[in-house]
Amino acid sequence: MAKKIKKKKEKKKPLIGMITVLKAADWMDISPRQVRNLIHQGIVPAKKVGRDFLINGLSLAKVPDRKPGPKPGTTWVRTAKAPKSK
Repeated sequence: MAKKIKKKKEKKKPLIGMITVLKAADWMDISPRQVRNLIHQGIVPAKKVGRDFLINGLSLAKVPDRKPGPKPGTTWVRTAKAPKSK
């Protein structure tokens, strides 16, 4: 029986400069919507420029780890069955 080898979680290098929500989402391994939610909750500091948010890349290293969410373009599969109607 082969032993499972656990991969060590690699520390990502902090990003330098102002970055977009998409780049922050990619760096954090979460969806862009989750990044926007973190911005609105005040967890991720950002500045609004026009209709977009710009995030200081160095501040992302201080954000606690999050569970990865679905990548854009993926769909959730409904697992619960709806109750049968009579």
